[in-house]
Amino acid sequence: MIGDEQYKAYLLMEFDQVFKFTDTPSAALSHCIYASFTSRFSKTCYVRQIPFQAFKLINGTDFSGTEIIDFPLFKESAGKFTYAEGNTFVYNQLSLSPTAFEYWSQVEENNSSSVTTFDNPKGNIASNFSNITNPEQRVFGYFYASEKATKRLYVSPESVDNPNPACPSPPLLDGSVPIECCNCLENKNSSLEKPSWWVE
Repeated sequence: MIGDEQYKAYLLMEFDQVFKFTDTPSAALSHCIYASFTSRFSKTCYVRQIPFQAFKLINGTDFSGTEIIDFPLFKESAGKFTYAEGNTFVYNQLSLSPTAFEYWSQVEENNSSSVTTFDNPKGNIASNFSNITNPEQRVFGYFYASEKATKRLYVSPESVDNPNPACPSPPLLDGSVPIECCNCLENKNSSLEKPSWWVE
């Protein structure tokens, strides 16, 4: 929903994903003895990964009607190992005030790789924070309150043609194996605790 015809909504879509990753220390034990692993037996981690495009803005005034249908939010190749054991997309929809929407628009423009020499320079982003002892000092961030709705989508390996898992991995050029295959906790933002909402 993007509001009624009189009061259009400003929306921030945040993207996140969590995928399963099982290590295989026993498959390359000679390479794993130097890794910080706790067991030679396999274990499964749940790895949180923030996509390159972590958010998307929707200005309701750009659309007619009160709903947006079949609007693409996120696109990624499903042939990666991150889909080999199951992957859950998490998307949060936040409603913004016009001023908060303007702040995020500036963040989006600042992060854009398409800025040319004819565009405004990257850097200064408006903030509603200030340093009361030094008003001239630049302060980053923007305070706002928002309603949030969360949706999750589980992508099974079967639905994306069963991509190959990362482990066991063929030896690298130097004869070693990825340290994550020795200990899945070496993955950034990984945990052995399955999220309470995880459904396969």
